[in-house]
Amino acid sequence: MYLGSRTELRKTVQSVLEAFDRKQDFDHVKRNILYSNAKADKSYAGFLNNALKGDWEHDRFYSQSAYEKFMRKKQMMENGHENLIAAGY
Repeated sequence: MYLGSRTELRKTVQSVLEAFDRKQDFDHVKRNILYSNAKADKSYAGFLNNALKGDWEHDRFYSQSAYEKFMRKKQMMENGHENLIAAGY
């Protein structure tokens, strides 16, 4: 399957972000970019566009700090630092 060049992908993602940046606040765009980074497995630009439209990450977290705590924990687990999570880092 042809996915296009990196330049084409970058331009597509950039145009998606520019469209939503004018409509939504920074946190809306940020949390859906992070969500797309973690979940998109094929068409990143399409996944990101749909995530931004539906604000897929909004309903999972009651606050920005809860979302950031979740992402820190996820990153620590991915990097093999599960022991630090229990210690409260």
